[in-house]
Amino acid sequence: MIKPRNKSFFLIMLIFSALAPQARAADLSTAEIQTLADYYKKYVHVVTKPFYIYSWSPTASQYSTVTTASSPDAVKNAQAGIPAFWNNLNKKDKENVLGPGLYAASDPTYTRGFGKTDPALLQIRVDRGFRMLDFQSDDEAALEDAAANPTVWALLRKAHCRDLGAISSLFTNTCPVGTDMTCPKTAVPDSCVRVLKAVFNDNLEISGLAYSYGASTTNECGELSNTNKHDSSFVITKPEALTTENTKIFTRFTQDALNDRLRIQSQMHELDPPNGSPTVSKLPNAEPPNFFQSDLTGKPYDLNVSKWNKENLYACSTPPQYVSLKEYEASQAAVQDACKAPPTDNTQVNIQDLGKVVKKACDQTSNE
Repeated sequence: MIKPRNKSFFLIMLIFSALAPQARAADLSTAEIQTLADYYKKYVHVVTKPFYIYSWSPTASQYSTVTTASSPDAVKNAQAGIPAFWNNLNKKDKENVLGPGLYAASDPTYTRGFGKTDPALLQIRVDRGFRMLDFQSDDEAALEDAAANPTVWALLRKAHCRDLGAISSLFTNTCPVGTDMTCPKTAVPDSCVRVLKAVFNDNLEISGLAYSYGASTTNECGELSNTNKHDSSFVITKPEALTTENTKIFTRFTQDALNDRLRIQSQMHELDPPNGSPTVSKLPNAEPPNFFQSDLTGKPYDLNVSKWNKENLYACSTPPQYVSLKEYEASQAAVQDACKAPPTDNTQVNIQDLGKVVKKACDQTSNE
């Protein structure tokens, strides 16, 4: 007769099996994760001036009852797809540059073909404080720097990350630096995914990625070049980056936000003018030619759209709309230090680190 095991044995095994996944949350120690975070911090940018990005999808029919541009349902639907990025890096993906997720372009024209015959357009305002890992920040230099840094190199190898060093190559659903996007897509090893998430999502708290893709050339943004980042596209990695205040949806069912719709239609006209027509009409080479409601037809184009583009599209303004995370943290520390000292004008302290005047009511801060 086989004697039953002690009940405490099964309880211990149950507890162990429940805790095992947490123990494998990252294959590196907390100190090792911090080492990688400190190294890659220089490639993280913090937005200091808001800009707009655009995401097309063939899903307008899903919003047949949504007639307002600021729709909580549309925001929730967009947020629902964002976790797919981290959840699927360990799977092969042949359709997307960086695997599943919410992608957005730097203008409303370049990727409009993704709307196909049932287009819905998300307009997202990227607000101050948004942190993005910038693949265009000396990506090749990052590969060389990591190779010259034995500690970083060893930690990446320990985590089984491939194509060590270059930022884009860490996320190996994309192609190595210097190649086109026809290379075979491979899954990122589970151990590397856990480390990447611990470093970039949990430690550096990024909300998105920026990578070189393409954009419509505009007079305002200048000719695309190696130093012109207007050709960036974005992947949103944190659902909370989207709110009803900074996100709008436009479909053929949208009845409000007339000025927004007219401005977007005018942007398309500027970038792809239909024989110089001064009023909204069908656009050539577009799918579909005019996705907005017919209430725009015949209205004059927004003549101020060029000025709006320069002030609100990504990488069209000088100085840049972001600073490095290191600069941002230094400026925040400077604000805090200044507010601890007696204010010079009793109410405000001016700090220039972010490329603008940061105003702080120091007496209020001290009372918080």
